[in-house]
Order: sequence, then structure tokens, then C-alpha cells
Amino acid sequence: MPNNNDLKIMQNPELWPGWPCLPVVRRGRPGSPQIGILIASNLPTLLEDVNLFGIAEGSTLGGLMKETAKEGKLKQFDSFEAIIADGWEVD
Repeated sequence: MPNNNDLKIMQNPELWPGWPCLPVVRRGRPGSPQIGILIASNLPTLLEDVNLFGIAEGSTLGGLMKETAKEGKLKQFDSFEAIIADGWEVD
């Protein structure tokens, strides 16, 4: 279950240790946990089901986003609250 700090951290990218990306996780669903990356952008954007071990060395964030979008795993939310309501929490 997300704690009270998750929303604060998501809303403040200066708190993200790996800005412009923030690792997130969704637990408690079949096949869980799901790993995602929250990306700093105009709308809260999440890359779902990211396989960090499958990323080629030298890959860029832009390249990763394009590839993930092709797979239908790039998801934009209306708010950070919506990300939390979808079950995601800061990892």
C-alpha cells in the first residue's frame, strides 16, 4: 500500500534520486510485482512492465519510451493521484 510520502515524492521531481526517472512498483496483482518508471514530463507518464535487464547498454530514455510505446506500455495519467489510485507506489 502506498505510504503518505509517495504522492509528495511523485509531485516533487527534485526529490527523485535518478531524475528524470523515478522507479515505481505495483504489487498485489497477478504476475506481480510490476516494475515501472515514472518520467518527468508535462503529464505524469509511466513506463509499465519495464525489464531493466533487457535494456541495451547505451539506450536513451527517448529510445526506451518509443520502444515501450510500441508495446502499449507507455501510459499517461491525469494526475499523480491517479497513478497512486492505479496501485503504483515509489520503489
